[in-house]
Amino acid sequence: MKCSLFFLMFVCACQVAHSQKISRKEFQEEIEIAVLVLTDVHANPFAFQTEEGLIQLKDSILHEHNSKDSISVLTAFQCYANLVSSIKCAHSGAYRTKELDSTIHPFPVEIKIIEEKGFIARNYPVLNLFTGDQIVSINNIAWKSIFVKGKNLHSSDGDSPLNGALFERRYNLDIPIILGNPVDFKAVTLHDGVLVESDFDASRMAASPRICQSFNFCIVGADKNIGLIKVINFPSDEKSIADFEKFCMKTLSKLERKKIKDVIIDIRDNGGGDRIDLLLRNFTSTSFKLMSSTIDTSNLTKYSRELVFHGTTYENVLKTPAKSQLARQVDFQGDLYLDINIYVLVNGRTASAASHFASLVKEHDLGKIAGTETGGRAAGCNGNLYCSYFLSNSGIELHFPLMVNTYAVDQVDNPNHGVFPDIIIKEELSDDLELTKLIEIINKHNMH
Repeated sequence: MKCSLFFLMFVCACQVAHSQKISRKEFQEEIEIAVLVLTDVHANPFAFQTEEGLIQLKDSILHEHNSKDSISVLTAFQCYANLVSSIKCAHSGAYRTKELDSTIHPFPVEIKIIEEKGFIARNYPVLNLFTGDQIVSINNIAWKSIFVKGKNLHSSDGDSPLNGALFERRYNLDIPIILGNPVDFKAVTLHDGVLVESDFDASRMAASPRICQSFNFCIVGADKNIGLIKVINFPSDEKSIADFEKFCMKTLSKLERKKIKDVIIDIRDNGGGDRIDLLLRNFTSTSFKLMSSTIDTSNLTKYSRELVFHGTTYENVLKTPAKSQLARQVDFQGDLYLDINIYVLVNGRTASAASHFASLVKEHDLGKIAGTETGGRAAGCNGNLYCSYFLSNSGIELHFPLMVNTYAVDQVDNPNHGVFPDIIIKEELSDDLELTKLIEIINKHNMH
């Protein structure tokens, strides 16, 4: 590929310390609790799921497994993940907690494929996969099985099977792979026809994270007439925000100096971040909202603080009335730097803040969206102040946001979907044909 790629996938599954099965009674108890937690914490809970719909889904799951004496933890995970993902939030999931035994199953594994100019923000164990290498297994689980059983809750349809073939694209640079939930992992890779076994764990990582540049700029096209801005992650910490702001101004100066009128902003595989305004504001003179009326659900502060930090029981937290709603208004004024043609290249792994970026470009008619439907949900995307709830029988932890960004993006068009592209370019697995195709489209447009 000609540009850096940040491929963030959440592979969510679970395990328990002493058993891989739970009884039918324990399963029924946990699934009832899961529904109770979701509905209690979300007063009017879901962007696109009613309480009645959630209960119907729960009942159908229980009916499907009613004849079984015991349920595998993996099956329980998949059921709980279906419940949580049905609320259609961009940041929901079900996880195996890191305190439990890691030898039974490798999930959840947060995998990021990053080239040399990638972004590593945490002290996760790192396995270097060199060009041409293949992953055979992780913790004795076959690589293909991981993708068969895993689900990507960040994808445009909520719980799509992970795409193993897409993950195994080849690059000209070494590919670091990062495995989340810092615990011991054992990987087997195939290198030059030889099986290589590697142990790697968080305890042997350096004390400070490695942070590399997560954005770059180049000029592409046969006539070198198109600017390409690749953003792997939008910045969220002080240093990366400062670096990104400098990058934006430097890039815009180059575009102006070289009189380039067409720019591709590539946010494929961008899992989000924060300060999308630093780039967006340069292409509009109007004001825009990143977040408006962020709604505090019924027990936001008490639930997250008392339960987590003070050991208060869940039942007691629910009896405590919420003191106030947390409303935050975030407006940004555009500062038009260049009047140029913008093309935003997206795919199903364009999520969270990156999906917001694409949606705002489309809403304010700042440019064209190209590629495939984004993840992250264009309308009613939930985010900020996450809540987790531990289910002790299975050792699974539910994870979902507590707040709804009510005006972050368009609320009317295409509910329950991501941002639909104006120019549809299907994803290819061999080379970066999506980018090549978009360049061809831009050049043809300029000829007329």
